[in-house]
Amino acid sequence: MRSASTPGSMLRRVLTGSLLAVLAGPLLATTPSAIADETPPHAGEKYVALGDSFAAGPQINPMKSTGPAACARSTKNFASVVSTGLDGAKFVDATCSGAKLTDLWAAQGEAPPQLDAVTRKTTLVTFGTLGGNDVGLVGIAGSCVLGTCAGAPGDANHEKVKATRATLIKGVRAVKKKAPSATIVMVGYGTYLPAGGCPDTIQGLDAAEADYLQGLIDHLSDVIGEVAEAEDVLFADQRNIPGNLDHTACAPYAEQWIRGIDTGDNTDGAMLHPSAAGMAATASEVTKVLKQGRAQARAAMKTVTFKATCRAGKVTLRAHGGKKSVSRVVFKVGRHTMRADRSAPYRVTRKAKKLRQLKGRPKAVVRVRAESVKLTRTFRAKRPGCMHR
Repeated sequence: MRSASTPGSMLRRVLTGSLLAVLAGPLLATTPSAIADETPPHAGEKYVALGDSFAAGPQINPMKSTGPAACARSTKNFASVVSTGLDGAKFVDATCSGAKLTDLWAAQGEAPPQLDAVTRKTTLVTFGTLGGNDVGLVGIAGSCVLGTCAGAPGDANHEKVKATRATLIKGVRAVKKKAPSATIVMVGYGTYLPAGGCPDTIQGLDAAEADYLQGLIDHLSDVIGEVAEAEDVLFADQRNIPGNLDHTACAPYAEQWIRGIDTGDNTDGAMLHPSAAGMAATASEVTKVLKQGRAQARAAMKTVTFKATCRAGKVTLRAHGGKKSVSRVVFKVGRHTMRADRSAPYRVTRKAKKLRQLKGRPKAVVRVRAESVKLTRTFRAKRPGCMHR
């Protein structure tokens, strides 16, 4: 049963109790026919989730029985939901309630540095949500309800938001270095309160304070989005989820994607944190962004052509197209690698006499990169006439 305590007293107990630690927590030969091989980009996915409590999912039962209990990872957090839609995925949940950006590199109690979970074999990383604890969002929200907190866009809290940029960049680059083939999706925070809030529902939080608090959250999401764009990785902006304004902390309890003061029986989301429905909505957004990114890469790959031609006793292998998304082409004849190009023009010319000695067909292993999505295809052509013995 739900407590009969007033919203203010309930919040005070939560903020002063042990829960605060959790919350603070191509190929053409001389003919137009082509053959291309591609491994589905989602097959055998090796997925690592990094993040704080907004990603871990405290108090969304059932909780995971493995890993540090203090991390409060839910079996229904958005990363777990995303992983179920990936074919043959190996999933590591490194999220931890209370995590700051520095916990990417430092142990957090019994939890090892989150970046330890990322390896060279990792193919997908959701980065975040992260940064909220660096700003102190939960504590600020508590101050807003129990006191006064409205400030200006340039106040100290907004300066803390700006300060996360450098560490966010450092974190994303660290992931890239550890997992150079991984697709990275940065995840922003969502819409927790509608414009003007709901003073009648969340007592103690007036309209100005609600707008200030959501303004901080939006500022942090904007910074995360800007970093994603600058670092050429994907960005899942929860504010783009259809219907999000109908499921804020001000919505009726059963419709909340973000819990308000009333957390029911404490089994479906902690105060000011996502509910199971909220996590499912976030998972849908992450999956949508991931699919869009991969569709963009596939569309670019479809425009790639590969030709093997003869002229004046020489053979030229050339890859072309890709909508400027080609990042590398490895030219081969059979098993013999001729050259790897990382910039246009993607072509190699060799004397036909030398290539006649090599067995196999001309090949081009083409990698297309659209944001952090990398797609590789191998194109094969028939041996042109001058390569015949």
